[in-house]
Amino acid sequence: MLDVLNGVTEDTAARHPAPGSWSILDCVEHVIFAEDYLLAQIMTATHLDAPLRNEKRETAIPARGLDRSRVIECPDLAKPSGRFPTIRDALQQFLASRKGTISFVESCTADLRSQSILHPLFGEVSCYEALLMIAVHSLRHSKQIEECREALLLPR
Repeated sequence: MLDVLNGVTEDTAARHPAPGSWSILDCVEHVIFAEDYLLAQIMTATHLDAPLRNEKRETAIPARGLDRSRVIECPDLAKPSGRFPTIRDALQQFLASRKGTISFVESCTADLRSQSILHPLFGEVSCYEALLMIAVHSLRHSKQIEECREALLLPR
């Protein structure tokens, strides 16, 4: 995320590359919201009697998450709404959110496959799967930001 945002000006961050598309700022706002939402869900997860292990889905999350040829419609709750006035503000919040996620992972001793959350698109998922989603989600939208940069003719 940091690399793809390098050199993005406030003006460029707010521009939409096409009607109805997300701006770079919109993408960052969405990533922040999704990460904060999922981490909050993980921290209040339901404990399961037996681990929820779905190896097929665990393997598919990174592959499908990075596949930008497949559109995934986000829930209305996670759509950008102008929460951040500047890309600088959004980037500071992204770093704070990511710091919180990393801190959780580093201090977690629980079996995250023995805890579950309800994901708004995928239903019940283990907290391990939710963390995989957090990781791949920012990479997916980094690719989208790269596409925005190209459409806006912003050099790298």
